Amino acid sequence: MTIKHALFFVPMLLVPLFSASAEICWATRDMDVVADKSSGEYKTQFTFLNKNTKAVKIKSAHSSCGCTVSKVIYNEVAPGTEGVIEVAFTFGHRQGRNSKQIIVETDDEDTPISHLTLTVDIPAVFHAIPEQVSWRGNSPAIPILINVSTDSEAGLKFQGIRVSDPMFRGEITRLNRDGNVELMISSVDLSSPKSASLIIDYLDKKGIKRSFVVPLIISDSEGKASSDSKTKSDK
Repeated sequence: MTIKHALFFVPMLLVPLFSASAEICWATRDMDVVADKSSGEYKTQFTFLNKNTKAVKIKSAHSSCGCTVSKVIYNEVAPGTEGVIEVAFTFGHRQGRNSKQIIVETDDEDTPISHLTLTVDIPAVFHAIPEQVSWRGNSPAIPILINVSTDSEAGLKFQGIRVSDPMFRGEITRLNRDGNVELMISSVDLSSPKSASLIIDYLDKKGIKRSFVVPLIISDSEGKASSDSKTKSDK
């Protein structure tokens, strides 16, 4: 065999070495769903197929926030079988569209990191009038009335109210059988800008706690809220 022929066969011999790496194929990396309005959480599964001839190990699976829990069902996925990542998103007071990221790490050489996205459209079941309570600094501390209602189909059971800062006070003035609530909110000090939350607690049909937030804001004498004041919310 000449040198020319030997060099010709070298790349051909290397081909199997590069094609032997693991390959995983996700059924979907992006999931867009609508939540049940009667529940405070959404559960689903992301699955992938191990198309390689060797097992794939799942090292970890974690989400972008504490409200979303990711669970690995099988730590090692045999060739030709499916890996499963269970995801539970507890949305509590959230309404509207919410997107959460899940990061899965495996020992697969081609795809060691997989980024998954769960987008949940949460129907609005909570309504507050007004949606935000505010006072102007150094003005008379006049209590403000809030009317709160929930979607009857959601089956939410009123549990109570609380405030995130003792500077504010909340009082239930009327509670109807349908769960609608009338509240009186006041502040004991309007001398400086401040932000806090009125938190209204419910239980859904599954006994899961759902808490909704009404922002409470004290602005300065010109009607501007403090730039470093952050509204606290129930996580």
